[in-house]
Amino acid sequence: MHERSMDTEAILELLKAVRLRPTTPRVRILRLLADGESRPISSKDVYRILLLRGMHISVPAVYRTMRELADKGLVHGERGRRREARYRLGAEGLDATSRIRPVYWQ
Repeated sequence: MHERSMDTEAILELLKAVRLRPTTPRVRILRLLADGESRPISSKDVYRILLLRGMHISVPAVYRTMRELADKGLVHGERGRRREARYRLGAEGLDATSRIRPVYWQ
């Protein structure tokens, strides 16, 4: 298993800590960010990966969820070279549980 892997219990604790309901999109997006590469990922890429994994979700739902997670400090967004927002786990996501290791830029 990947060393930054986050189990479902840790994700649920994380969402509870910031008073967000643990919806399927939130849980899957946080798991994707925790288990993914160390590079930030765009909302478009999150959408594509979730579709490939069999999750039926709309593009607006992904953007809305990413914005909610960013507002709560669980993910951190920055503009990439093409001015597209890219996300990685934020400070709240990293501090809320000891089971998550920091994601570093390459």
